[in-house]
Amino acid sequence: MAQLIGEVLSSVNNTFVRRMRSLKDKKGRRESGLYLADGPHLVGEALKGGADIACLIATPAFLERDTPEQRQVRASDVRLYQVQERVMAAICDTRTPQGVAAAVRIPQEIPPLPEKGLVVLLDGVSDPGNVGTIIRTADAVGAAMVLLWGPCADVYSPKVVRATMGALYHVPVRGALDVQADIALLKARGFRLIGTHLAGDAYQSGRDVFTARNVLVIGSEARGMSELLRDACDALVKLPMPGRAESLNAAVAAGVFLYDWLRAKPHNAGEQIR
Repeated sequence: MAQLIGEVLSSVNNTFVRRMRSLKDKKGRRESGLYLADGPHLVGEALKGGADIACLIATPAFLERDTPEQRQVRASDVRLYQVQERVMAAICDTRTPQGVAAAVRIPQEIPPLPEKGLVVLLDGVSDPGNVGTIIRTADAVGAAMVLLWGPCADVYSPKVVRATMGALYHVPVRGALDVQADIALLKARGFRLIGTHLAGDAYQSGRDVFTARNVLVIGSEARGMSELLRDACDALVKLPMPGRAESLNAAVAAGVFLYDWLRAKPHNAGEQIR
């Protein structure tokens, strides 16, 4: 059962509440080693996914409900703080908090690069909604990893975490501290880098592009792919756009390629991709 801690907190200036409020900012997350998962769905996915949860925060109104999410929170062996509605509103980044949140420890262990499958490499994708949506879509199609390099949005920011809809607890995500070394290792394992670029060849079919080991590179919304990654790619492709739009949203483009990769999966040299 959850370990209820103290009385219902009513002050936004309480030491614990101030610490939770600081998780909205990157500095606060870095100093505490925590991030916030807000809402019943994210909290439930964090609990089911075995995330390292430091504590749970809930309003009395949430704890009085008889819902699967409430029972899951009650049944967890995690410290549980009760806070008033206005305190929850101060802690959470959403306009209308749903009465429960989890302070989750940022993983310190770096997941290893995969041996096969699809790696989605984000090259400076800075919009939090795009980063979270791409992680969610990568999870949906069974990608092996999401790798971030350059000035990408912080994976543990509230907007990214919300946009993942819990995928953060299903698919390995890591930053590329040395992207050249990571690429060299992936290529040594037989991975082929496919870059999405306006100067690339018109994309026809995943069957002609994808193999059992691929890295799909998605560039920055504003600048596109970096020169370093463009030069490292084995192929550059672009989606046909017969309309008047000059470009596609990064998450939309990624979704098209990811689902075409999924459709091409049975044709990948007879190998099981994941």
